[in-house]
Amino acid sequence: MSGLDVETRSGIRFSGSDELIGIVSSWDLSRVGETGYGLVVTRSRVIGARRPDPDDEFMAYLGPGSTATDDDRARAAATASRLLGSAQFVLPRDDIAQILYRQPGLFSGGFVVFKTQLKAFKVEIPVVSGWNEGPLRASRVLIESLKAFSPERLYDGRTGALYVEEVLKRGERVAPSG
Repeated sequence: MSGLDVETRSGIRFSGSDELIGIVSSWDLSRVGETGYGLVVTRSRVIGARRPDPDDEFMAYLGPGSTATDDDRARAAATASRLLGSAQFVLPRDDIAQILYRQPGLFSGGFVVFKTQLKAFKVEIPVVSGWNEGPLRASRVLIESLKAFSPERLYDGRTGALYVEEVLKRGERVAPSG
């Protein structure tokens, strides 16, 4: 199985323009007061969903530079297909006007907001603590996935600057989306 063509047991296929980039299914994400949320990022869309299985905690970055194994990719595809079944929103990349991302810190939580022409979808990440590394892991997978998904729409939630510009200021490389 390659990262370009992954099929789940249920027959749902993530390949080509719908290739999986990243998935975060975690108690460390919440939306509209619901703790335990999942985000699936593919090349062509973002899916937000309630976690159907509360014990199914899973995070994986599968995009450029990923060290994910074939087993990681198969598990990601299976988790993504379960999340697709409980999706609260499915946003094609072209419908997303802006993505705001704020990394969680010790004193304030983070978030990602997907803005369309008509609506905004906000997913929150709790504060980082010494006893729970989950928010930090979730935010790392999420930001890598969003950078690969659409760097031209990704903005820093603290400064309002285009995230690509912030990254370039720090001297990091940015991969083109697409």
